[in-house]
Amino acid sequence: MYEGSQRSVEIYENAKLVAVGGMRDFIIDNDMEGTDEEKAILSLKQGDSTNVSTGQGWVKIRRNDDV
Repeated sequence: MYEGSQRSVEIYENAKLVAVGGMRDFIIDNDMEGTDEEKAILSLKQGDSTNVSTGQGWVKIRRNDDV
């Protein structure tokens, strides 16, 4: 499922940028493999965002391959 170069995401909590990192790493770290959240994240195009639920609450994920 994870082919090609690593895609990057920005992670926002309460409209504040709190982290940046790899999309695959975020999915694995938050145990989202095989979930609807994983599908939503993987379907993001450059610059698009979605809200997902993690074990710590809701966060906004924005795809940004330039980070």
